[in-house]
Amino acid sequence: MSDIFELALSTPDNTKTYCVRFSVGGQNYEGELSFDSVKMVHTWSQSIPAPQEKEIEFTFFDTESEEDSSLSIQAKSVKDDTVLPLPDLLKKVSSEESEQFNELSDGNIFCAEIYVRLLYENNECYYYIGLTDRSGNTFAMLADAETGEVLATKQPKA
Repeated sequence: MSDIFELALSTPDNTKTYCVRFSVGGQNYEGELSFDSVKMVHTWSQSIPAPQEKEIEFTFFDTESEEDSSLSIQAKSVKDDTVLPLPDLLKKVSSEESEQFNELSDGNIFCAEIYVRLLYENNECYYYIGLTDRSGNTFAMLADAETGEVLATKQPKA
């Protein structure tokens, strides 16, 4: 397992190269964003521990004018005490979708990748859970973040 911290920035001018600067857990981070021409956003990701801060200030700037045109954004956490911790979520989801988890297991060894992302929409939190087998096929689930109840599933294309 690894923690991945991801940022996405949508800008009106995609011809510039953008950077981000922020601090998490007393550690300063700065990096250049990559442009994703399919999604039309600038992205940055790094393997860092999940932040414990309730707010993080991000400063974005382009490499040509840096401080002259910087943009600061205060991001607040949407995760509160009602959101299930990851171990509890996986226990609940694996129980509800035991057939899918069993198909991807060899005895006590889980032979797939689990991707989990917390989603937030309309003041509600949900978990996206993706189980990807060795062939790259993903069984996707959407679960309630408070109860872990699986609300929807999507089978990989045959």
